[in-house]
Amino acid sequence: MSNPEEEEKQVVVQAVEHDLLNEEEIGSDLFNYLNPYFKQGESLTELDFQHQELGVKMAIAISKNTTWTNLISLELQNNEIGVEGAIALSKNTTWTKLTTLCLHTNEIGAEGAIALSKNTSWANLTTLDLSYTSIGAEGAIALSKNTTWINLTTLDLSGNSINAEGAIAISKNSTWTNLTTLVLKNNSIGAEGVIALSENTTWTNLTTLNLCDNSIGDEGANALSQNVTWTNLASLNLRYNSIGAKGASAISENSTWTNLTTLDLRDNSIGAEGANALSKNTT
Repeated sequence: MSNPEEEEKQVVVQAVEHDLLNEEEIGSDLFNYLNPYFKQGESLTELDFQHQELGVKMAIAISKNTTWTNLISLELQNNEIGVEGAIALSKNTTWTKLTTLCLHTNEIGAEGAIALSKNTSWANLTTLDLSYTSIGAEGAIALSKNTTWINLTTLDLSGNSINAEGAIAISKNSTWTNLTTLVLKNNSIGAEGVIALSENTTWTNLTTLNLCDNSIGDEGANALSQNVTWTNLASLNLRYNSIGAKGASAISENSTWTNLTTLDLRDNSIGAEGANALSKNTT
């Protein structure tokens, strides 16, 4: 014998699922791809769609999900979600347990980064990868103003042309007190940007700093050498930075980085003089 109450519940569930994932809106192929994940509901903890090129419609569709209350990891690198997709994701208020968000190689632009920076639901976010997403200086500035991600430990903004302006803005952030890894390689931040970063006094837990390919020169290297905050720094990548003997000598005189285990100065022109100076460091 049928139970009217149970039948009513099933109708409600079906209606909700229909609102969340509409086959007519996104097409049969994408619907069939996403539907199994939607059916998992609160049991879903990780969503990995790396390199699937699922597009904007996918991002919009999953952003509307209200049942993945236990989602902790969202990997969407190389999916062509664009600006519109990033904006949609930023509006989700369900994923309060999210710790990892990777949007690597999606053209979200400054507008997308600005939208993400305004999200106030992801207070548990620890890892944010926005490398090669074309956010530029404007996007970096917006991200630097976020005060919600108090648990952020890893930030990767590689290949975004944030320039000195973006680096300066990032350096002024005082919210990311738990930051351990900062990757800014290939961003044209120059000496000016590095000088600002070196003056940051918030990231006392920083262990990894990657500034590869930023043309910081001797001036930038000298600024870094004077940093006294990053006492836990273990890895420093300064490859491809036009650093000469003077810059290497300056770095060799730093007495703060007592935990440094990896220093990458490959593809710089430090010469014998610079190498000799580094060899004399006893810190």
